[in-house]
Formats: sequence, C-alpha cells, structure tokens
Amino acid sequence: MRLFLGVMVFGMIVRCCLGPKLITLWADELNVAERPGGTPEEVATFFRPWPEAATRERLTDGPGCGRFVIVWVYTRLEYLGVVVGFPQGWPMFSGAHTSSRVCRARLLYADGRAEVVRLRSDPEDLTRYSRWNFDKVQNYEVELKEKKGYTAELLGYCNMLSHRHATNEAGSALKTIRLFWVRHDFPPPGADAREWLREQTRRPACIGRDAFTYDVTTRHGRWLAVPKR
Repeated sequence: MRLFLGVMVFGMIVRCCLGPKLITLWADELNVAERPGGTPEEVATFFRPWPEAATRERLTDGPGCGRFVIVWVYTRLEYLGVVVGFPQGWPMFSGAHTSSRVCRARLLYADGRAEVVRLRSDPEDLTRYSRWNFDKVQNYEVELKEKKGYTAELLGYCNMLSHRHATNEAGSALKTIRLFWVRHDFPPPGADAREWLREQTRRPACIGRDAFTYDVTTRHGRWLAVPKR
C-alpha cells in the first residue's frame, strides 16, 4: 500500500508540475511511446521499464535519463488510469476552446449498405443535449482521438461496434468499419447561439475524410491518413 500510494503521489506531483504538453515534447525527443499498440505483446513491451534501442541512443546525459524516467512513469500511470476508468483530465487548465471534434463510425455491410454511428457525446441536435448516467461511456469516448498513440483505443471501440452492430436490418454481416472526425465550432461572442448550433447541426464546420479502417473478420485496424500529434 505504501508503494502504491507513493507511486500515485509521485504521479500527481509530476502531472501538476509538468503537464501533458511538456511530456509529449519529451516523449517525441526521446522516442518514447505514449500509448501501446493493440496486441498483448505490444502492451507487454509498453510496460518494460528499460528503454528501446532507439531511445537508448538519445540518452546521452543525466538530464536526458531523468526525462526518460519522468515520461515513462507519467505515460504508464496515465494509461492505467484509462484502463481502470479513472483518467485524469485537464479541463480546468486547458483554456477556452473554440471548437470540438468528435469521432463517427461508418459501418459497411456485405450487401453494400452503410450506416453511420454517432457517439453519445455527438447528438443529432446540438440545441437539445442531455446525457444522464453515462459518465463512464463518455470517458472512453473522450479517448477516441485522431492522434498518434491512440490506436489501441480505436481498436477497442471498433471491436465493441463489431459486436453491437454485427448485422444490419436485412441480416447482412458487418465487414468494415471506417472512422472519421467531425468538427463543430462554438458560437462566437455576440452570435445567436441557438441559430448557430442549429446550423452546425445541419452542416458541421468540418467533416474529415475516413482516417482509420477496421477489418471485422481479421480484427485488424490501420490508419488511412497520418494521425495528428
């Protein structure tokens, strides 16, 4: 228990003092993965406490080794928090946003039909949004990002969709899942918020191209476009 509490307190101090942007910068410099892949082997490799060969080449001094330790502990604690359902977010310190991006799934069936599935955090009417008792669902939805290092989350989400939507109304089997992102802009100062949101409901500010594909038969996924950092 003392060890557990010590690690948790250390992680809280590191997160409060450094923040995710600096950790991402150090992770890029040292070539340290912030999230594991989707296979058990990749997860096991992710938790190995010694650096990979490409990282060892960049650990040329004491400060570099110290940054590696901090990045390794920070990212592993963050991942474990997501796994157990207690992720730590930064909404209080992230500043005012002007837009929001959400993931949508395009389901492609064997008979050629297609369906689009929205997240619970992506309502069909932006002027009427109410979601109760879905805190855990919305927590994992937040992790569906078009960003390097989040492949495991996308694979898990696609796997869930493949079970919930295995066939369409005609009984045809689900073959492929394509993920794409939609951006909604928030009403600017002075605008009629309700009319602005109605227009965003009808025509979002941006609908991205398909960025991730998942084969239901093989349960393998891959990026179609280069994910953003």
